[in-house]
Amino acid sequence: GRLGDLCWLDVNGNGLQDYTDGGLPGVKIELIRGGKVVAELESNEYGYFRFDDIYPAAYTLRVTAPKGVKPTKQRSDLPMIISVLTESGESIPVTVESNKVNYNADLGFVLIDKERLPEGYGEGTPQDWTFDK
Repeated sequence: GRLGDLCWLDVNGNGLQDYTDGGLPGVKIELIRGGKVVAELESNEYGYFRFDDIYPAAYTLRVTAPKGVKPTKQRSDLPMIISVLTESGESIPVTVESNKVNYNADLGFVLIDKERLPEGYGEGTPQDWTFDK
């Protein structure tokens, strides 16, 4: 299976991924199954991450956040736009099924110092979404 989604900066601190919340690059993410780290990676320049070809099971994600941020508040009311992280920096259990994709493993963070954005935030290479005709 496959597991992933977006590491994002919860600018207003409401615990929900709003349209103004950008991706957070450079978040180290460990994939844990049965208490053991089975894979690790970092979120890309836009904040996205994805673990491919993983065994069907329940996993925990453990993060090492960039300087200046901490996990956002935990919510459970809107699963598609909340963070699976707890204040400890580990996620609630997330499940991967055989040959299925779980892209509901959002990892949300808030600023510790509201005046200082983390390094690399908003600096990803601009994308051109226009089509030539």
